[in-house]
Amino acid sequence: MKSLKVPMTVDEFELAEYPFGWKDEYCDGFAYYTPRDHGVLMKISVESRVVENSVEIKPASETTIEKLVKLFYESFVDSVEFCNLSKKRIKERAAENVEDYFEGRRGIPVSELSRIAVTPDNKQNLIGACLVSKYKYGYKNEIIFVSPAFQKRGVGTSLAANLLNELHEIGEKVLWSEHHICNIQSERWHKKFGFEEVTDIMTAKFRRNFYRHEVWRGEQLTITEKINELKSNLSKAETEVERLEAIEKDDFSAAWLRWKYDF
Repeated sequence: MKSLKVPMTVDEFELAEYPFGWKDEYCDGFAYYTPRDHGVLMKISVESRVVENSVEIKPASETTIEKLVKLFYESFVDSVEFCNLSKKRIKERAAENVEDYFEGRRGIPVSELSRIAVTPDNKQNLIGACLVSKYKYGYKNEIIFVSPAFQKRGVGTSLAANLLNELHEIGEKVLWSEHHICNIQSERWHKKFGFEEVTDIMTAKFRRNFYRHEVWRGEQLTITEKINELKSNLSKAETEVERLEAIEKDDFSAAWLRWKYDF
């Protein structure tokens, strides 16, 4: 995908609505909206789940890195994560992401918990993968991706639910994950599955600034619909920023969640 380029005046730009998490810029009669490169940490309590798999779940060891790279590329070629990159560069980034995982640059790879999804009628047809890493604070669903042709059909849910059951058996209490701040589909999937956001100070400030603009915009345009809800959300966001700023004074890494990258 490419940045959104919208013709408008400066006055229109100042009053324009823009998606949360996106960076907005104005130049020569155009507004440009680009996804920020920022991840949002999520967590879920580990509990056993009843899983009805519509696909077959197998150990990740039963596929190849080449197939995983191909699936990664197909899953993310039009996503916000790689906005403005050429298809050639996205293919390179796909290889880098998968290789970084297996080479231990994204936590310690846990092959015994990592899983792939294949279609029952063709077990060579790789349609999904969940690669798991371990950090000092526990296990993380490091990369989960599903073929576009099989998205919204429960494949990612089956992979994650099977992982929860595996972690439950070994006595783990928490599973971590992450979604891109602008990937609405991923955010919705995480929340529907049961993940909760663990907010860092940057995400909190993005949210505060977003609601500040929305409240101001609503007042300037005399939009009364949902204005009280927006003000309430702004108040919550400001409180969260203040909480994290107080933490930051004593422990910078805790406010910025730098600890999440400890191996």
